[in-house]
Amino acid sequence: EAAKQGKLLEPQVRDLVSKHFQINFQPKCVEHDKNSIFRASLDGLCDKAILEIKCASHFGTHKKNSSIIEYYNEENDDWYIEYLMPKYYYYQIQYQLLVTGLDLAIFASYLNTDLKILKVAADKKLHKTLEIEAIKFWEKVEKFNNDKSKKVTSRRKTSIKK
Repeated sequence: EAAKQGKLLEPQVRDLVSKHFQINFQPKCVEHDKNSIFRASLDGLCDKAILEIKCASHFGTHKKNSSIIEYYNEENDDWYIEYLMPKYYYYQIQYQLLVTGLDLAIFASYLNTDLKILKVAADKKLHKTLEIEAIKFWEKVEKFNNDKSKKVTSRRKTSIKK
């Protein structure tokens, strides 16, 4: 239910953020230019930043973990380091920055009519770790698929015998 509502609200939130920054964010699927296993489906992309949108069921969810990033306060138009987001969102955004090669992400959290906007800088040290772990994971996927293929082929050979 929450995912369905998020998909319905996503274009509206993207428009709000685009108007706020006077940037035209467009949804896009992207692939790393040097390694095709690195791919991401982005809620928004422009030439300078990516956009990640979460339509929250409650803001408490966004304050559980300790990843501190810059928080945009619309009332006084200043950036403050005071907002916490779940680490899994932070890692998701960092992976998207790795894939695109960009240095900036905008995280938009929307609840009812309340929009919170956060600016997230690329963490190049974390990108190296994410890259290593993603390659390890992909190697396991390929090994699994090869092993599975061998089993299917051997079953076919034995079932054909008369």
